[in-house]
Amino acid sequence: MPNVNRSLVPFLGQTGNPDTAVETSTPGYAGGDLGTAWDYNNRTYMKVTLAAGSNAGAANQLCFWADRANYIVTNVSTQANLGGVATSFRNNVAGIIRGTVPPGAGFFILIRGYNIPVKEAGAAAGGMLLTANTGTNADALGTAVATYPGTQVIGVVVSATTGGNCGADIDIGNIP
Repeated sequence: MPNVNRSLVPFLGQTGNPDTAVETSTPGYAGGDLGTAWDYNNRTYMKVTLAAGSNAGAANQLCFWADRANYIVTNVSTQANLGGVATSFRNNVAGIIRGTVPPGAGFFILIRGYNIPVKEAGAAAGGMLLTANTGTNADALGTAVATYPGTQVIGVVVSATTGGNCGADIDIGNIP
């Protein structure tokens, strides 16, 4: 576990891009980068591992904390319930998956950025708050303006949902 929560640019593999960098070797090339957050082109990323029991990660999906202490995330909502409480995964969002990720791989989740494409289940419009959907598709749901959602807010919709994705200003807190 790192003793800082910010770092200089970590090892980004052959792509050099945090949206597409994936490490499938264990324990990974730069294991010390796990859990550190860093800023890159007006966005903030954190290096994590996709849980072995997860589905393959897809671009713009939400991911949830499966094991915060070891920086393991999942895109299977039922694996992320806090204390076994049903649907509590909605308050356990870790970040946004940016590309294709196989289970067990190390990769970077996006935790902060402007106008980020996010998989959205409804018909979100600009100004809505974005939260995790109640379903099992690792997607988000827009909440009507002036309505408090009662769950973790992950961002604000800036462009309406088209093709299953909305654009949102994302701001998800990282683990220190």
